[in-house]
Amino acid sequence: MIDDLQPIKKLKGSDERLFTIKFYDKHLVSLNSENNDIPNFKNSLSESDKRVLAFAFFLSLLKHDERLDKKILVFDDPFSSFDEERKRDTIQLLADVKYENLGVEKKPLQKIILTHEKTFYRDVYLKSFSDSSTQTLKIDFDKVIDGINTSRIDYCNIDEEFPDDKIIAKIKRVKEIHDNQSYNEKYDGDCRVILENIFKRKYYFLLEDDIKSRKSVRTFTTSLEEKYPTEDYNKLLRLCNDLNIELHDNDSNPSNGDHGSILRDFFECIEII
Repeated sequence: MIDDLQPIKKLKGSDERLFTIKFYDKHLVSLNSENNDIPNFKNSLSESDKRVLAFAFFLSLLKHDERLDKKILVFDDPFSSFDEERKRDTIQLLADVKYENLGVEKKPLQKIILTHEKTFYRDVYLKSFSDSSTQTLKIDFDKVIDGINTSRIDYCNIDEEFPDDKIIAKIKRVKEIHDNQSYNEKYDGDCRVILENIFKRKYYFLLEDDIKSRKSVRTFTTSLEEKYPTEDYNKLLRLCNDLNIELHDNDSNPSNGDHGSILRDFFECIEII
């Protein structure tokens, strides 16, 4: 727990405060102490703990910043030494940074998150930042000039850079639902992800603009209309309707027979694509 909250004496009139952290209700560790013979942040906390506390204090400042909507925030590798549980929590904290007071809500003008860890890059994007306003970038090798390697900033396609090995597992799961007729289990979300994955890998260059615009299976199908016979094209569109892909007002309630037909069409459409 945080204890001993008081103004820093040497900064009169400042909003800054001096903290000590109390461990086990009796051990006080000071944030700033010139005496190394007593416990303080420098000689008592691990590097990971220091990073966590610094990050927490920074987020607290942002939460109370009335001018947050005028600021661009840069987070430089905020996950590097965190354990898995902290990383998940941190991703959510990054997504939710805002100022709130008396019904007024302000969000940062822009957030820039830098990381060298690929798995966390993917997690940050997929879990909290996958809307159309997010730009995913990477630093790539460009060329050699006078014996020096130079770099460039490129667009980063998440699915290409970080292939999802879970696709096969999703296909197997949907097949089991179909074979066992266990239609009480939801499958439409997995079907959409599988179809998107196949389209992107087979037709990436033809669908590059649609992919960058965060489009899905229905748009991919219409963009590739000329590649399919009319019967196959119509079957793909019907499947989009049945799976409610890019269609938010479909309130149909399929019967077991309908479920079987939809999944049969799904596996046929995989072969068509």
